Amino acid sequence: MLHYIINVFVFIVMIIEIKGDSYYNEIMESGCYNQICWKDDTYPTNTIKRQMRSINLLENFSAAQKFKGPIDLSSRSCKLCSTSMNLRIEPLSIIDAGIKYYILKNEKYNETRIEINVCAANQDSSFCHKKETRLDDTYKCKQKTTQMSVLVYNSLNNSFMGKSFTYPSACECLLSTAISYH
Repeated sequence: MLHYIINVFVFIVMIIEIKGDSYYNEIMESGCYNQICWKDDTYPTNTIKRQMRSINLLENFSAAQKFKGPIDLSSRSCKLCSTSMNLRIEPLSIIDAGIKYYILKNEKYNETRIEINVCAANQDSSFCHKKETRLDDTYKCKQKTTQMSVLVYNSLNNSFMGKSFTYPSACECLLSTAISYH
């Protein structure tokens, strides 16, 4: 008889340039940012396993895959815009309308690693905020977001469903220029 175990491995790979220790400490202590949680002691591994077995979903899943890291995120950024947070996580749960949904992950469904990149409020020192520009050029840093769809477990009604969530994924430098025709 084969035994299937769903394990959850969560790694915070790197925090780069967090502005404000109290903000950083609050986020790291809670294990959540913007309703996305990577630290969750309530993750119901055994309940999920039992429910998956009862609906014959378990045979489509296999053992959890360990995270292969760490990856230094600072070397992958051109740093045109300043960021207040840049971290790679594997979310365990998402909270939507006050309901916690537990994200399922394993070897066949492990693409839930995300990078949270939050634009800093002050961009005065960023390369994007150029002081020497033509009069008709403007540069600004803009927060980009990504939407991800995942398979989740809803413990309120013991069901599995698809759920989408949006997270801050990049801080992009935008150039606007006026083109004049003579």
